[in-house]
Amino acid sequence: MNSVWSDATLILLGHGTARRIGVPASMREQADIVRRRELFARIEIAFWKKPPLLESVLAEVSTPQVCIVPMFLSGGHYAGEAIPRTLGLPPPLAGMRVRIGRWRTSLDREGQGTGAGGASSFAGTIVYCPAIGIHRRMADVIRAAVQETVAEHPLPDGRKPADLAVILAAHGSRRHPGSRRAAEMQADRLRAAGCYADVIAVFLEESPGIEQWHLLTDREHVVVIPFFMGAGRHSEEDIPMRLGIAPHIPEGQEGGQRISRANPAGCGGRWIWLARPVGLQPGIAGVIAEIATEAADEAARWNAGLEHGA
Repeated sequence: MNSVWSDATLILLGHGTARRIGVPASMREQADIVRRRELFARIEIAFWKKPPLLESVLAEVSTPQVCIVPMFLSGGHYAGEAIPRTLGLPPPLAGMRVRIGRWRTSLDREGQGTGAGGASSFAGTIVYCPAIGIHRRMADVIRAAVQETVAEHPLPDGRKPADLAVILAAHGSRRHPGSRRAAEMQADRLRAAGCYADVIAVFLEESPGIEQWHLLTDREHVVVIPFFMGAGRHSEEDIPMRLGIAPHIPEGQEGGQRISRANPAGCGGRWIWLARPVGLQPGIAGVIAEIATEAADEAARWNAGLEHGA
C-alpha cells in the first residue's frame, strides 16, 4: 500500500442527478478495481447533487486524510470552482496540480443539497485532484472506446481505424470556458498521435454544435464517442438526434452500460458508429489510480513542507 495513502480515504465524487437513483454500476466497478490495487485504507463514492452527498460521506470518514477524485470530464464550473470553493480549499501551490487544505472544513453548499450553513464537517487533510477528463491517460481510454466499437461492429472490408474520423461529442457550457477545454485537449492528443484521419470535438451547448459534424470532416466512416460519464439523456437521446440518427433504447441494464443500436447508422451517404460513453469504459479505473498516485507524490511534498515557500 502506498505509504502516503495507507491512512487515507479515497472519495470518487460524481455529479449525480435526481433522475437516477442509487450508485451507477460503473462507479461501483471502478471503485472495486481501484480497491484491489490497495492504494487506500478505504474507498467511498459520493455525489454533488444526490445521495450519498459529499458532506454525508465526509462526516463518516475516520481517516486523517481524504483524497477526492472528481469523476467529471471537464474542469468547468463544478469540478474547477464550486466544489473546491465549498470545501474551503486554496489554489494549488506552485508546481502542483492538487489543492490541499489542512483544517476543519465546514461545508456550505451554496444553498444546494441538504442544508444551509453546512450539514457536516471533516477534521483532517483534504487532497482535491483535477477532474479525470483532463488527464493525459484519457486519450488511451478514448482509443480503447474506438477499438471496442469497431470490433463489435466491424468496418467495411479494406477499411482500417486510420481511415476513420473520430468525433468527441461533449457538453460544453457558455457558463465556464473550462467546460469545453477537456474535450479539445483530448482531441488534440489523439490528433497528435496520428491514429485517425480526423479527430474533432463538438458540443451540445457551444460551437461547433454536434449537428455540424458533417461540415467538419469529409470522411465516409465516423466513430462518435459521447464524452460523458454515463448513459443519460444526453448520450442516449440528444447526441444521436443531433447527429441525424435515431436515438437507441437502452437494454435495461443498470447504468446503461451496453447500448442497443444498429451500428453503423447511415446518414447522408455516410456511416456513423456510436460508442458507449467514455465514462463507462473499463480503462477509467486505471486513470483514477494514476491520478491518485500522482496526487500522493504531491501530497508527500506538501506534507514535507517543500513547497511552503513557493
